[in-house]
Amino acid sequence: MSRSDYIHHEPGSGGGISTSPPLTPPTLSATNPLPIGMGGTGASGTAPYLPTVLQYFGTDAGDALGFHPLPAGPQGAAGPQGSTGAAGAAGSTGATGPAGPQGSVGAAGAAGSTGATGATGATGPAGPQGSTGATGATGAAGATGAAGATGATGATGPAGPAPSGAANLVLATPNGSSGTASLRALVVADLPAVGTAGTYAYPTSLTTNAEGLVTSVTPGSAPATPGGVIILASHSQTATWASGNFVGPFGIVEGSFATAAGAVAFKAPVALTLKNFYANVKNTDTNSHGFAAWKALQATPTTFVGQFNMTLPANASDLLDSSDTVTMAQGDLLVFKNSFSYPNPGLTITAQVSL
Repeated sequence: MSRSDYIHHEPGSGGGISTSPPLTPPTLSATNPLPIGMGGTGASGTAPYLPTVLQYFGTDAGDALGFHPLPAGPQGAAGPQGSTGAAGAAGSTGATGPAGPQGSVGAAGAAGSTGATGATGATGPAGPQGSTGATGATGAAGATGAAGATGATGATGPAGPAPSGAANLVLATPNGSSGTASLRALVVADLPAVGTAGTYAYPTSLTTNAEGLVTSVTPGSAPATPGGVIILASHSQTATWASGNFVGPFGIVEGSFATAAGAVAFKAPVALTLKNFYANVKNTDTNSHGFAAWKALQATPTTFVGQFNMTLPANASDLLDSSDTVTMAQGDLLVFKNSFSYPNPGLTITAQVSL
């Protein structure tokens, strides 16, 4: 309530209370006074009015109400913010507005479409026949026709007679160039290059085709040079071969000689190689004996040089030496020397000759 608000009681009105603005009072009694807060400030900005209490005085409805001022108390602390109020109810629909002014007159409509075509009138009578027209001009010459198709190739004529010529000639084109065929002899270039080219020395086997051309070769090795066995030295079985003496192939009748040049030596008839020396004695000895080969060149026949030594064991009757060889030119000489006296040996020394 503002300062201008008021409340009063009218006696005899049945206890009614009138307010400005109107209020609906609660039920009041002596034990139930109604507190009324007077808000606002003075016109000059003074302190707010003190709250008053509307006090009911009396017991019947005619009794008056009055304001009983309360002593001013200290200003209370600000209360907490009240909760937000619920949303208000939707307003009612407004009344219908007045009718609008009448619209203006519309524009004139478009012109109508053209009416349908009238029916055709009746046919008029025939006119008179026209005169004959003039003769038309001569037409232009026609275009030239296309060329005809090529005729088919004629059949091959019969073969001419075969050429005649000398024996063992063939009809062939020139050797090594192009040209007209003629009768001529075959040459190597006319034959196909087939087979295996090469030189085959001592092959083990050759394979040929039906034309006689070599198709495969199994290589081999040259055969051994033909040779034989020759007697190089000998000594009688009735005479002693003195120690250090020399013998040749004729020692069996000559005996031994103190020098190599004194004996008749073996002389090489051609260039050759001696190998596989073999010593054989008729009478064995309890001593071993060494037989040394001595060679002299044809140019110096008295100068002998030792080549190798082969030793016959004691009580042995023969000996094969396959590890030593002697190469001799034509005319070279060869003798053998005894290293220990051998009584009545009956000896021969041979070797295999390889040419």
